Amino acid sequence: MRNVKNVVLGVRMYASISKVAFDGQITIPAEIRRKKKIEAGCNLLFIDVDGAIIIKKMDELKKTFDVFDERTKELNLSLSELNDLVDLEKQHTWDEKYAKGDD
Repeated sequence: MRNVKNVVLGVRMYASISKVAFDGQITIPAEIRRKKKIEAGCNLLFIDVDGAIIIKKMDELKKTFDVFDERTKELNLSLSELNDLVDLEKQHTWDEKYAKGDD
């Protein structure tokens, strides 16, 4: 597999095209591997979100969830209460994005 095209899309985003091999393997572009310190044996999580595939290093995933743990302590919330707030915010975001304004 080889990286066919690289496109720099601004300060925080990098895109690259790779082909999927017959056995399902993909090559993560060298620039991304270097930047994210992805080495052989690294565990990665693949998440399918609204048609996009997000790839996270497992050690970064723990850091992501640590933020939620810290926030629940700061706000004196249970994890269930925080989850309810996240669900409300997701619904609010959905309503704003897809509201038809027929009222």
